[in-house]
Order: sequence, then C-alpha cells, then structure tokens
Amino acid sequence: MTAARARECWVDVVKGVACLLVAAGHAFQGLVCTGILDAGGLWRWFNGAIYCFHVQLFFLCSGYLWQRYGRSEGWRGHGRAALQKAWVLGVPYVAFTILLWVMKKACAPWVNHPSGELWRNLFVAPVAPYWYLATLAMLFALLPRVREKRAWAWMVGAAAAVKATEAVAGSGGWCFAARSVAENAFWFTGGMGLAFCGTDWLRGKSGKLAGAACGALFLAWSAAAARWGELGNAWWKWSLGAAACMAVLAWAANRGEDHAAGFWNWAGKNALPIFLLHTFCAASVRMALCAIGVAAPWLHVPAMLVASLFGPIVLLHAMEIMRLDGLLDPRRWMRRKKICSGGITV
Repeated sequence: MTAARARECWVDVVKGVACLLVAAGHAFQGLVCTGILDAGGLWRWFNGAIYCFHVQLFFLCSGYLWQRYGRSEGWRGHGRAALQKAWVLGVPYVAFTILLWVMKKACAPWVNHPSGELWRNLFVAPVAPYWYLATLAMLFALLPRVREKRAWAWMVGAAAAVKATEAVAGSGGWCFAARSVAENAFWFTGGMGLAFCGTDWLRGKSGKLAGAACGALFLAWSAAAARWGELGNAWWKWSLGAAACMAVLAWAANRGEDHAAGFWNWAGKNALPIFLLHTFCAASVRMALCAIGVAAPWLHVPAMLVASLFGPIVLLHAMEIMRLDGLLDPRRWMRRKKICSGGITV
C-alpha cells in the first residue's frame, strides 16, 4: 500500500466523531421543529455547542489530507488539482441539492424548512449539509499546498485575520462564498499545519492531559455561554471550537491502531455516504413515524440515529447495484470505466 493510499487511524476517528455529531444534530433539529422534543435549555446548549466544532473537524481533516497527500506542483498543478476537487465535490453537491429540493417539494406538509427556489439553493444560498461541499471546493481553490512552515504560518495568520475581521464586523451582509470562506479557512489551514507537525505531540500522558483539560474547559465554558446567551457570539464559538477540536484530536491520536475495527473508524471510513445521505434517511423515518401517529421521543430518537448512521450504508449498496454510486463520488465511475476498458484495476 502506498503512502498516498494508507489510511491514518486518527483521521478516521475524528471524521467518525464529526459524522455522529452532524447526524445527531440534524436529527434532533427535526424533532424539535416538529414539537416531538422540547426546545429547552439542554437542547439549546447541545445544539449551540456542537455547532462550534463538528463541521470544523471535517475542515481540519480535509486541510490535513490536502497538505499531506495532495499532488500539485506549481500554480498550474494547483489549478488542475483544484479543478479535480471541484468536479469530485460538485457532482454530489448538485445531485443531492436537487434531490433534497425535490423531496421537500414532494413532502411539503411534513418538512421542517420549506424549500426555496432551486437556483438559489444551488448558486446563492446552499442548504445544509451540502454547503460544506461548496465551501470545501472554494478552499481547495484558494489555499494551495505549501512546502515550508513559514509559508504555512503566513497562510494561517491571514486566515485568522480574516476570521477575526468577520467576527468584529459581522457577516450579515456578506454573500455565502465570502462568509463561509472567512469562517472556515482558519480550520482548513489549521489542518494543513498538522501535516507539518504531525500528531505525536498529542500522544502519551501529556497529550491525554491536554486533551482532557481542553474537553473539560469546553464543557464548562459552553455551559456558561449557553446560560448567558453567548453561544452564537463569533468570538465564543471560535474559542470553544478550538478547545473542543483540541480535545477530539488528542483523544483520536491516542486511540491507537489497535482500534482500527472500532465504531469510530467505521463511521470515519463511511463518512461520505453518511454525510450526504443521513438527512434523507432520518427525515424519512421521522415522517413515517409521524404518519402512523407515533410521537414518543424515546422511539423517535433511537430510530432516527440508527437511520442516520446505517441507512446511508444500505442506500450506498443499492446505488452500487444500480451503478449510481458515482453521484457520491464520481471517481467511482471513472475507475469502473477504466476496469471495463482494460485499464488499471482498483
């Protein structure tokens, strides 16, 4: 196995944590919007707290993999690599944005947020969770791989300055592209920095203690912020996100390769289908239960979590049988075409 194809256990663990939090957050939002769960203080804390760091973990992993394994020499090479990323991300972005729009139109009486105009969802205001794909494509285009730590330091400093500007001035009047890049470039470049320094410094007793301290700080600080109504404050979110990401990274780095068959690694390896399809699976289960008159939270919560995590894997297998799995990753179509034409094997 080549270095470019080797999987790193800690990356899968981080993506697994992020997947679970994204799926749980969207599932609980649906239950709160339909009145099945109470929108009380505990919910406000949980929802506000996870939005400080769950998608940020994905950006950290993407930045790390981009810097460590990306192949782009010079500006021309970077342009080719960015175009390839735009294609790989653009196909599922367009396909699933359209599918979600169709689903919301067809099930309008039961959806939480009515669908707007399709062209706005595609080009002006991307919807959750697919806005992440659009933002990631822009970050790949704007942030080339660098060879030296000094160049990376300038890059992460610029990203921090842009994020601070957004926090001070507010981004209410900014377009989606500017706002999303400003909010997330810092995390992406932070991940690029991990490619230089590695994760060994997070391992061992000192790393575990630092991670535990950051985790405890995050829990106490987020609880205080929720009580004071500050979880939506950009500065609080930034600092809380940094503490939570450090705690998750330290925990993931200390998992060890002997946990390669664990749940978190499984979720991380299946992050793409879970991320793209969990909304359809969870919403379908919630609407089906509501249609038959089931409104008990103790039934909805586990049913939607199971559907969010395992439903996408069932759909992926069905899409593979129908040769539609390229909608998730168009490289699957290219690999299959090469195999059928007698080219390289995968």
